[in-house]
Amino acid sequence: MYQLKTSAEKGRYWVASRDIKEGEVVASANAFTWVVCYDKASIVCDNCAFYHKEDTSKELPLSCAMCKSVWYCSPECKEAKQSEHHRECTLLSQIPTLSTKVSTLKKSTQSNIYSSVKLLSR
Repeated sequence: MYQLKTSAEKGRYWVASRDIKEGEVVASANAFTWVVCYDKASIVCDNCAFYHKEDTSKELPLSCAMCKSVWYCSPECKEAKQSEHHRECTLLSQIPTLSTKVSTLKKSTQSNIYSSVKLLSR
């Protein structure tokens, strides 16, 4: 279906050895890790990535009581994520106290801190 090629200009790359049909899967892999964007944390389940497609502003019913930074769509999802979330929870709950001026930081900076903590703790 494809050939691996190498060139000085492009580096390593794949070339299709036949026509690929629209919608045809040519490669797949499991995600190593992922995080929910800071501004979407209350509407996307931190375990299964569920969100209300018909109302994307609708908050999910369960959040972490300690850090209040992650949300879940069900008690099962909250339970399934607890061992992983435990590592990030303490750090996430300290984000507002990392700097006395954290509330004056741009939203993009707060989002970067949040995402970095979540990625590094996984």
